Amino acid sequence: MPLLESILLFISKWVGTAIPRIATAFLGLLCAIVSAVGLWDRRIRALPGAFGIGFGLLMVFIALDPGILHFIAKTTHFARIRILMTFLSFVMIVITVEAIRRAHLQERYAILWIATGMLILATAFFPQILNVFRLVLGSDYVAVVIGILFTFLLLIAFHFSISLSTLRKNQTQIVQKLALIEQNLSDLSERMKKYHPSEEASCTTEFPLQVPFETMDRTEDHARKTTRSLRGAHVAVAFIIPLAVLSVLFIGLKTPEPMVGDEVTHYYMLVKQSKSLSKPNFYAQIPVEYGDSIERRYPHPFLWHYLGAVFYKFGGKQFFIVQVYQALFWAQLLVFSYLLVKSRNGFEGRSILLYLIIIASLPVALIFSVTFYQDVPMTAQVVTAFYFLRQRRWLASTLFLCFAIGLKVTAILFLPAFFLLTIINEIKSREWFWGSLRFTSSAAVVFIFIMSMGQIVQTHAETDFYPAKKMQEIISRAKHVFKATDKPEPKNAVKQQPGKRKEGSHPKKPRPVTPYEAEIIANHPGDLRIPENYFVYGGIL
Repeated sequence: MPLLESILLFISKWVGTAIPRIATAFLGLLCAIVSAVGLWDRRIRALPGAFGIGFGLLMVFIALDPGILHFIAKTTHFARIRILMTFLSFVMIVITVEAIRRAHLQERYAILWIATGMLILATAFFPQILNVFRLVLGSDYVAVVIGILFTFLLLIAFHFSISLSTLRKNQTQIVQKLALIEQNLSDLSERMKKYHPSEEASCTTEFPLQVPFETMDRTEDHARKTTRSLRGAHVAVAFIIPLAVLSVLFIGLKTPEPMVGDEVTHYYMLVKQSKSLSKPNFYAQIPVEYGDSIERRYPHPFLWHYLGAVFYKFGGKQFFIVQVYQALFWAQLLVFSYLLVKSRNGFEGRSILLYLIIIASLPVALIFSVTFYQDVPMTAQVVTAFYFLRQRRWLASTLFLCFAIGLKVTAILFLPAFFLLTIINEIKSREWFWGSLRFTSSAAVVFIFIMSMGQIVQTHAETDFYPAKKMQEIISRAKHVFKATDKPEPKNAVKQQPGKRKEGSHPKKPRPVTPYEAEIIANHPGDLRIPENYFVYGGIL
């Protein structure tokens, strides 16, 4: 079908081969963690839990090294049958042992199934055992194995038929004996009434039914077990966050210098800032291979560079200090994401596991945590701000949101949602006066911070800070509106019809193209001067 082929070709061009591997690794990791948490909480049995963990880890290994699938695909049909037989024999033996331990399987049945599993395992490892059957029957290895297993299953079915017949016979005898006992009790009751007519003899004494422990329902027995005081989700979180942070830190420390794109500019801007902390720095001296250096300017928020310069200077001016500094923001993002979901009863629905695994396994989050980009630090401050906003601590949430803007300017895209949630929280509290005061104070702090950042950027970077510039334009327009007065038009004034211009007047000249607009040849990600980015990066899409 041409349409289907076109769709598949389109998907292959956009998705490629990396995304399926990432999805496979993510699903495998999720399966393994959920199975381990279920085992810890005693919500699933050991066998399904072990299978889930093993299957999840297998998916992860296949995603990391697809050569496993290629190796299996290259094996012969005979080898794949032997692998399958080995797997089935191990599964049969494990299930039998688990049934003996939990369901108290009778010895004769346990010996029967273990012998079956060992027989399958022996024929998988030593296929020459079946050479006699191959010569007699004149068929190949697979047909002989299937024939022997089919015959063996028939014998097992016949054995169970005999056992069921015996059980039915014993049950019939028990019913007959029970009927005789009830008849004898009835006769005895009639005789006792003749000798003691004034007393009502009754043989219907109620005896408590004693159920042996072995015959108790296994689900009820499982529910009787004492639950753990520490839930599995807590244990999983205690492993996920340190593992994710240490992984990022380990990969980052294996690189002795910045290597990717703007990471180089950010690092050397930080290094230059460490030489003088008295004023902010917006320039980077980047050394090149032939011994010289080039200068780059970064006229944007500088708090990441300034705070990192403090770490760098007092940490011995070592590269790994900057890497640790960047990893701390990654840890902050994971910790406050955990706290934010926990505050929304994430443990009840166990959504916190899925939430943390998604964040901790996002390729862009991991890459931007290893490299020196401000996206992860900015996101960490935004998540922290919304966490404190949920805790109704307006000052802390406002300060963290300002810090996010000071790390990367795109954080202003969260201002509408931040102020909207602030209003909703204050309406719910029904404290109109204090709520209005907190909202006004929060907006004033953000406004003062943005204007101050704009003044610093304009003074030291010799350029405009876009949010501050737009706020100044809005203030100027508001002043113009308030200062405007309605003057009456003269009586002899002639109103000009729309679409016509006065004689002798010149047509309006077109707006000149700015150097920035002339430079744009593509959509710059995160650039707020492009209206489309509000749709793409502002959460609307």
